[in-house]
Amino acid sequence: LMYRVIEDYLTSKLTDEWFIKKILLFFASYLNMPFGADNTSLLFKTLSANENSTMRSDLTATLDEYRKQQTNKKITINEERVRSIDECRIANYLFINGIDYVYEPVYPYGFHDSIKPYCPDFLIKYQGQEIYLEHFGLSEEGTNNRFSKAEVERYKEHVNEKIKLHREHGTKLIYTFSSYKDGLDLIAHLDAELVKAGIEKNTKSSTEIYRQIVTKAQDKYFNKLILLICNFINRFKVNNFDANTKFDEWQFSTKNVRTKLFLEIASQCFHVYEARRMEEGAIDFEDMINDASNILDQCIRNHEMLPYDYILVDEYQDISLQRFDLCQKLSQASQAKIVAVGDDWQSIFRFSGAQIDLFTKFEQRMGYANIQKITRTYRNSQELIDIAGGFIMENAKQIKKSLHSDKTIKDPVILMSYDDKYERDSLQHGPFYRMGEAIE
Repeated sequence: LMYRVIEDYLTSKLTDEWFIKKILLFFASYLNMPFGADNTSLLFKTLSANENSTMRSDLTATLDEYRKQQTNKKITINEERVRSIDECRIANYLFINGIDYVYEPVYPYGFHDSIKPYCPDFLIKYQGQEIYLEHFGLSEEGTNNRFSKAEVERYKEHVNEKIKLHREHGTKLIYTFSSYKDGLDLIAHLDAELVKAGIEKNTKSSTEIYRQIVTKAQDKYFNKLILLICNFINRFKVNNFDANTKFDEWQFSTKNVRTKLFLEIASQCFHVYEARRMEEGAIDFEDMINDASNILDQCIRNHEMLPYDYILVDEYQDISLQRFDLCQKLSQASQAKIVAVGDDWQSIFRFSGAQIDLFTKFEQRMGYANIQKITRTYRNSQELIDIAGGFIMENAKQIKKSLHSDKTIKDPVILMSYDDKYERDSLQHGPFYRMGEAIE
C-alpha cells in the first residue's frame, strides 16, 4: 500500500512545476538521477543567487544540463541508445519540437547486393507523410579526420547508394552532415530541411519533457526515490516519532539544503500515506509494534501483570530500538526473563533500523545477563570458518569468537572467472574474464 500511494502521489504532481523543481533538485543532489553530481553545487548556487529566477527557467537550465550529459552517453530523452552524439542531438531536437519519429526503422526495400535490411537513421511521420532522415558522419565537403582516405571513399559510396535507393523507390529523404561550409551547426541545417519539407514544430514545455523522462525511465528515477521515501517512513515509525512536531523540528534545526528538500517531499508523502492508510482501515508492521508498546505502557502504569515467564527472541542481532523497547516493556509488565539468541557476525538489517550495540552491549542495557556461548558449528568447514572469522574480527566492535567444526575441506574457497571468449566467438578473452582475473 505504501509504495502504491506514494507512487500515485508523486506522479499526480507532474503538473505542479514548483514540486517538479524540488524533485529535480533532490535528484541532482542526492540520487544522482537524472542529473549528475558535477552540476549540483552550480545548480544550487545559481538558484540561491537568483531570487528572481522563475521556475520555468530553473527547470529549463536543469533539463538542458541533463540532456547534455545523456547526449554524451548517446542516450536520448526517449531512452534510445543511438550510435553517435549527433544522432542523439537530432533525436532530442525532434522530440522537443513535437515531431514524431522512429529510430532506425526497417526500410521496405533493400540493396541488391545485400541480404541485410537497410535501416535509415530516422523515419519522421507528419500528417500522413513518411519522411526518412539520414545523418552522414562526413563534412559537407565529404571529409572525416577519423577515417582513412580509403574508409572515407567507401563511406561516400554508401551515402550515394542510400540516396539512389530512395530515388528509385520514390521515398522522401532529407539528410544532414556532421559539419557545414557555412559554419552553422547541423541542427540549424536540420531545422531548415524540416521547414523545406513542410514540417511544423510544436515545441514542448519543460514540464512535458520532464514528464517524458519520468514516464520513460520510471524504474531508474522514480522507483529509487519512492523506495527511499518508503524506507524513511518505516524508520520514522520504528523510532515512534510524532509527525505533528518532528518534521517542523527537523526543518528548523537543519541547515542542509538537501535535507530540507527531502523533508519537504517526505513529509507530504508521509501525511498522504497516513490519510490513505486510515481511510482503508489498514495498519503496517511498525504501527502494530508501536500500538502494542502503548498498550504495555498502560499495563505498567496500572500495575497489571502479564502471565509470562520467558520472552524468547530469535535472530536478536537484528533487533531495532523499537523492538528492544517492546521486549523491555513485556519484561517489565510480566517480570519475565528475556532469552535472546543471535550472532553479531550475522547482523545484516541495519538498513531497516537494526542496532548491533543492542546485542553487543546486552548486559549493559539490561543490567544483568547470563551469557551462554555456542562455539561448535556444523554448517561449514574449519578452514572456511578460519578465513571468514579472521576477516570479520578485523572489526574491533565484533565479539571475539573461537569457533570449531569437525568438517574439513582442503580448498574451501575457489574463485572462478566467467570466460566470455565463447560468447564473443573469439580466441581472445573478453573484458569480463580480464576483470575476474584482476579481482582474483
